[in-house]
Amino acid sequence: MNDQPLIIKDGIYQYPSPILSRPVANYDLDLPETEQEIHRDSMRLQSVLDQTPQGVAIAANQCGIRKSMFVHRLHGDYMTVINPRLHITPDQYVEDILIPEGCLSIPGMTVHIGFKRYRQIAVSYFEYPSLSFIEETIEDFEAQMFQHEYDHLCGMTILDRLYFDYSTSS
Repeated sequence: MNDQPLIIKDGIYQYPSPILSRPVANYDLDLPETEQEIHRDSMRLQSVLDQTPQGVAIAANQCGIRKSMFVHRLHGDYMTVINPRLHITPDQYVEDILIPEGCLSIPGMTVHIGFKRYRQIAVSYFEYPSLSFIEETIEDFEAQMFQHEYDHLCGMTILDRLYFDYSTSS
């Protein structure tokens, strides 16, 4: 049993809370009650993100929800991503991160160098509230953000991605 403490600040589980290192489960979109669950969870993530002006996105497990969802406000309005998938091929180009990367679960730390992200990736997910299945290719900061949130859902943080060093902000 993991005896690390649960550290919660402003509704966000903080590293090293164990929930951040556990993969989440997909939503079962065939169950009739799932849409209500998704709505409730999406509203909770949006509420937490409303309180964090520096944040662009947040994964469900950062708020104690062990389901495959993240919410972002990359293009102004909130978008809820359900059961996301990355479709990576071995020949895809990987490069150092595009811009410094921070994490709401590790406040005060910003990674400037030390790990790589795919610059362009194919992704698929269900979008809420329509529950439409989306397949698209995204790039640059949107791809970096998607990979960051997807890592959370797989039980990883940016600390798990480090190759070299990181710096802390004051």
